[in-house]
Amino acid sequence: MLFLFLPVYILSGRYIFLHKYSMETLEQFLSSLNSDSKAVFALGLREAHRACALGAAILDVREEYHTAYKQFGVNDVLYMPLSVYEEYGAHLPPDRWLIIADVSGNMATDLYKKLRESGLTKICVLAGGFIAWERLGLPVNTDQHQAFSGSCVCQLKQRNLEEK
Repeated sequence: MLFLFLPVYILSGRYIFLHKYSMETLEQFLSSLNSDSKAVFALGLREAHRACALGAAILDVREEYHTAYKQFGVNDVLYMPLSVYEEYGAHLPPDRWLIIADVSGNMATDLYKKLRESGLTKICVLAGGFIAWERLGLPVNTDQHQAFSGSCVCQLKQRNLEEK
């Protein structure tokens, strides 16, 4: 049995530090981190990466213009931009742990609340979103064909990469 000391931040304003958590299964791992079922369950970056390795999926709710160039570099990612939530939200798997991720973590909290109200219980929010994930050096996949270039934000355009 593997035990780790993990810092966890829950968005209700409480910090929980230095608790022992068993890493035997994904269910045990995530259930042990969620001590307050009424608060938004926010998962730290390293914990989210570990949860993905144990079988959780990232629910990436960033719009296509954000996901085309850089994506989460984990095995299971579901893409559902917030703009299509009303149309496809009911089709999310209720028996699968989903880590809701957006650009910075702000919009994911609102979606978390909607999904909880609709009956989903195996959900949590990625604290800090994709920006924090990439900044920490966690796996990211990049598609150079989707990169933008320009000397100013007003002049950004998609690069014309020649295939060799």
